[in-house]
Amino acid sequence: AVGCLQKQKFNSCDEPFEELFLTGGQDGVLQVWDFRLSAPAHSAALHRNTKGKGAISCIGVSSNVSCGCPLVVTAGADRTIKVLDPRFSFQILHTLEGHRDFIYSLFISGSLAWSGGSDGSVHVHDIMTGKCLYGLGAS
Repeated sequence: AVGCLQKQKFNSCDEPFEELFLTGGQDGVLQVWDFRLSAPAHSAALHRNTKGKGAISCIGVSSNVSCGCPLVVTAGADRTIKVLDPRFSFQILHTLEGHRDFIYSLFISGSLAWSGGSDGSVHVHDIMTGKCLYGLGAS
């Protein structure tokens, strides 16, 4: 089952990317769809444990503030946030940690990612450096 969907028109530093759809589901796999193809253009198992179980709960896209290139950000059941570069086959740039349970919400603005988890905490990360800037816990 698809848990989240993000439609994005990617523009790289040098040339335009095609319009892509990003999906993530209960298998912890990010699928990148170009509807001109009959299959996903790219797949990446991002939020899975050693037993192959997991889920992607959120997908966001931000412009790379250093060059204007897009970055894809995902959050999942493994309590992590992944920052990916679509220009390099969705290579993982950073794995952001800090939540103690499933991440249910993700908001991206510029180089910042706000995340909220079922543990009641909210974290703010810099997606360019991979550093946690703030963490607020529930009492």
